[in-house]
Amino acid sequence: MNEKQVDFRHYGERIEGEGNIKPPRLPDNYSRQSEAAIWKAFRNGEEDALVYIYEEYANKMYRYGCQFSPKRELVSDSIQELFTEIISNRHKLGDTSSIKFYLFKSLRRKIFRALKKEKIFISVDEAMKHADFNILEDSSLKFMYQEFSDQQKVIIAAECNKLPAKQKEALLLYFYEGMSYKEIAETIGMSRTKSARALIYRAIDSMSKFLQPYKDVLYPLWPFLIASALV
Repeated sequence: MNEKQVDFRHYGERIEGEGNIKPPRLPDNYSRQSEAAIWKAFRNGEEDALVYIYEEYANKMYRYGCQFSPKRELVSDSIQELFTEIISNRHKLGDTSSIKFYLFKSLRRKIFRALKKEKIFISVDEAMKHADFNILEDSSLKFMYQEFSDQQKVIIAAECNKLPAKQKEALLLYFYEGMSYKEIAETIGMSRTKSARALIYRAIDSMSKFLQPYKDVLYPLWPFLIASALV
């Protein structure tokens, strides 16, 4: 796969049939390597590394991007532009130990620029007021790994969705995407790592209060829910 053969034009069409998306074709020699090594291979022009990165992260990027805008074409175009840019400038890119962090951060910034350019929103804060970040009852959030019943998962997801968009985004990045406090701070534009930590703790505190009326329904897993969220 040379750079001219990379085509992201029909990316949005792949997403429409989300339930039928084929599993990524992950080359064995890359799936066993660290992300830092894969990224270095990509920067050095290895085609399999590009295949790995795209097929491992493109769908995740799309789902993340759609939280900021219902305009799927805008999200797809932003992803296409981002991949085109990093392919063209791969030799100039710096190192990273987390490809997901790099891509999410870059995509978030690109989408907000596109929204501002289209005069849909004039600031990131305004855009965040309209963001979704809906947490589903079948979510793989860390605090849903427990053996909760379907009823309990519905309750947890519904109450989590009462949180402000930025808190939900931070929770999803931390528990679902596995980002560190430092990575979350940089992704969502916070200047200090401790600000991201405080944001997540506020979200967890609010969540525990939202769930308080349901503690009998969640018993005996109620203490483990909050404890696992704080790990």
